[in-house]
Parts: sequence; C-alpha cells; structure tokens
Amino acid sequence: MGIQDKGDVELIRYAYVRTKDRNKGIGSLLLQELMQDTKKPILIGTWKPADWAIRFYEKHGFRLVEDAEKNRLLKKTLGHSQSAN
Repeated sequence: MGIQDKGDVELIRYAYVRTKDRNKGIGSLLLQELMQDTKKPILIGTWKPADWAIRFYEKHGFRLVEDAEKNRLLKKTLGHSQSAN
C-alpha cells in the first residue's frame, strides 16, 4: 500500500491485504497510517464489482462517487480520457 502525490490530491495505490490475512485490522492500520501523513484530499480507486473493498473504504469515511465525477477525477488526476470501472 502506498500513497502518490498528484498535486491537489493524494492517491492510495496498491492497497491489498492477502486474502488469508483479511479481517484482522491490517488494512485499517495501513490506511490510517497513510491518512495521517497527508493534509490533502485522498482518492482511492477500486473495481465496481469489488463490493467488499467499497464497503471497507466507506467504513473508513470514504464515499463512492457517481460515474461522471469519477470520470472527471480520472481525467484530471491521471490524464485518462476514458473511464475505468
């Protein structure tokens, strides 16, 4: 798990905990550590079908954005011209 400075925001990158090690608080500790190291807004991306990941981030105060907002953020932060799911 890491954080990448993208100017106005920080991106959480490569946020994975091995399946056998999930539900032990490891991801929460890692996320808290990253969150305390920045004063900028944080963006996190995951696949739409990964509902367990979405629930994890929502539990930690993040919110799911609508597709139009997602596409705007991707274009602005990553330079993508197409949306990613």
